[in-house]
Amino acid sequence: MDRLTFKFLDACRPCELVRFTGEQGTQWALAGARGNAMLMLLVFPLGGPPFCENIMGDLDILLRPYEQTLVLSYGTNHSIRPDHAAACEIGDGGNLVRDPGSYVITAKDEFICCRYDRAPTKIGYFDLKTGRVMGEPGSERAVFGRWEMDLTSKEKDEPPIPVFQVHANKGLSQQRGTPSPTTKA
Repeated sequence: MDRLTFKFLDACRPCELVRFTGEQGTQWALAGARGNAMLMLLVFPLGGPPFCENIMGDLDILLRPYEQTLVLSYGTNHSIRPDHAAACEIGDGGNLVRDPGSYVITAKDEFICCRYDRAPTKIGYFDLKTGRVMGEPGSERAVFGRWEMDLTSKEKDEPPIPVFQVHANKGLSQQRGTPSPTTKA
């Protein structure tokens, strides 16, 4: 695991795992790509599906309340481990790919389906390599309904450290390995 550091959001690299305290309490997020008047943030709220929003305003100034938000950075040494026993769809059939929180893999890329700019009907796909929000991935894909974020070490003999679990369209589990209150066992 990388050494934990304190940063402001505009200093984070794309796909850096961060934790911050906001209006909804302490939350996990992945910093996204930065561009002209854009800085994407993929937030994993407790009790709700992930959402991605642009937290940068005009003139490259962070929007409220993010302009003074201090984050604890866990770096970029993290990985996603899908739950292979949970819901899964392969190919372009099914609706799981459109459920916020689903983990989508293709031959070359990995994505997390999310609500986009908090609009309940607008869906995007956060690219885990670039931090950009894309359209729906092509038909050669596998979609997993439940997965876990792990911190990984640069040392090969250290096992991954589980951080949180996400259930598509249900949100972050309250405890690792325990279904959220809205999840049917």
